[in-house]
Amino acid sequence: AEVEEFNASNLENNNQQFNELQTKNSELTSQIEQQTIQLKQIEVIDFINSLTENEEFKNVLLKSYDISDDIEIIKSQLQSVYDELIKVQTVNTGGVPKVENKENNILDTDNVFNK
Repeated sequence: AEVEEFNASNLENNNQQFNELQTKNSELTSQIEQQTIQLKQIEVIDFINSLTENEEFKNVLLKSYDISDDIEIIKSQLQSVYDELIKVQTVNTGGVPKVENKENNILDTDNVFNK
């Protein structure tokens, strides 16, 4: 009976130790994950800093934001569409382009570009 009691007590102690170790293990694993994330964030920040210090990269970035060339291309394409529409309208109206309500006239390029 004493041996069984001793074994039962031992088993209980072992289970308790095991549970404590498992909890500690989970805490440490969680800490490692947090630290890994922090290290990755630092790496990313360092990388971003190195890019922002890189003149060549800065120029590429600035160029990618500069859309004035695109705007000019779109304007010229719209102008040619406008010219074609005026031709069609002139044919349809027997030589006089119709402009009833200048404010809402989609063919009025000044109006379209300056809104």
